[in-house]
Amino acid sequence: MALKQADAELAKQLTAQAKAESRKLQQLPLSERHSSPSAPKPETRPTIQPLSLVPPGAKAELPAIVAAPRLTPDQVREKWWWFLTALAIAECAASILAGVILAGFWEWDHNHDGIPDHLQQPGK
Repeated sequence: MALKQADAELAKQLTAQAKAESRKLQQLPLSERHSSPSAPKPETRPTIQPLSLVPPGAKAELPAIVAAPRLTPDQVREKWWWFLTALAIAECAASILAGVILAGFWEWDHNHDGIPDHLQQPGK
C-alpha cells in the first residue's frame, strides 16, 4: 500500500514538473524553446544479503553430484533391440494392411468415380 502511495506521489511530482516546464516554454519565443527536463534519480537502497542456513564457522557439506555414465551405441542397441524390432514389425504390418485396403478400393472402382463398380452395374 505504501509503495502505491509512493508511486502516486512520484507521478504527481513528475506531472507538476512537466507542467511547470511547459509553462516556461510557452512564455519563451519559438527560437529559444528547447527543453531538457531532468528526471529525478532513483534512490539507491542497500541490497539485502541472503541468510545462510549454515551457522557461521561451520563447514557446509555439499552432496556429491554423480554424473550418469554415457552409454555407447552398442550398449544402447543391446538395451533397445527388442523395442526397435517390435516397432519395425508393427510398421510393416500397418503398411501391408493399408496397402490391402487401398488395393481393394482400386480394384472395386475401375473408373475412379468414387462409386464401387458392383453398385453401378447391378446386372453383372
